[in-house]
Amino acid sequence: RDVDAFCDRLSKLEIQHPGRIFAEEFFPSFGVSARFCAQELGITPAMLSLFMNGKRGIGVELAVKLAKLCGTSPAFWLRGQALYELVTSAQDLSAKLRPISPLADRHRKAG
Repeated sequence: RDVDAFCDRLSKLEIQHPGRIFAEEFFPSFGVSARFCAQELGITPAMLSLFMNGKRGIGVELAVKLAKLCGTSPAFWLRGQALYELVTSAQDLSAKLRPISPLADRHRKAG
C-alpha cells in the first residue's frame, strides 16, 4: 500500500537523466569538444553521446571520472542516476509490486 502510493507519486515527477544534466549544465561551460571530454573520461565519443542523450546510464567508474572532470562528487552523479531510474521505472514497478503482500500482513493473518 505505502509502496504503491510511493511509486504513484514518483511516476508523476519529472526528472532529467544525469547525462542530460551534464550536456546542458556542465559541458557548454567547458568550451571544449565532445571528443576531448570523451578522451579525458576514457570513453569513446559514441559512449559520451549516448550518455549525454540519456540513452546510457552511469556506473561508479564514470561517476568518479565525471566528478573529477566537473569538480563535483561521484555521489552527485550516482544519486542522479539512481533517482532517474527509480522515477522512470516507478509505473512498471507499481504493477509488479501489486501481487506482493508484506510478510508482516501474512504473519498477522496467520496469528
